[in-house]
Amino acid sequence: CPGSSLPSPDREKICAVGGENGCSCQVEVWHRGSWGMVCEDSWNMWGAEVACRQLGCGPAVSALAEAAFGEGSGPIWLERVEFPGTEPSLQNCWSRPGHSYACRHKEDAAVYCSGLGCAGPPPLPGLVLPSLCSCHARPTRGSLTGSGRISLPIIICIVLGALLCLLLALLARQVRSTRAAQC
Repeated sequence: CPGSSLPSPDREKICAVGGENGCSCQVEVWHRGSWGMVCEDSWNMWGAEVACRQLGCGPAVSALAEAAFGEGSGPIWLERVEFPGTEPSLQNCWSRPGHSYACRHKEDAAVYCSGLGCAGPPPLPGLVLPSLCSCHARPTRGSLTGSGRISLPIIICIVLGALLCLLLALLARQVRSTRAAQC
């Protein structure tokens, strides 16, 4: 990100750092004339949704913490970020001012995005892009994702629940057969 061409306005500046690609990465934001990290304190799926949309990478799959893609360097601009759910960029979210030294780089936030950008293919690593997609309403826990698709953990729970019901029905049938044979 440092040295890359910068989009305007400042509030739209975000950068994908490290990670597997530009959609699974640590997140840096441009603030006060330099790039800085986002702290994992209060980092959650709502923040990851905002970051993934701002990167042009579609819905978030996971909000990662503990410097999942390695520790960053430089300032930590956003700490204890709160996400109302309608903000167009991370810079629009309320945050305790950075440099309080409560957060260290071992707590850098990261995202794992679906890569299904609503404005085209995922960006290349290190590419700085303005917000390409508008934010949707805050996602609700255990419901459909922002893309309208059911997430993988929910599908797994549904399948396992159905298998458990089938197993219980077979077990009940076996118990009835055994009791009928004893009479």
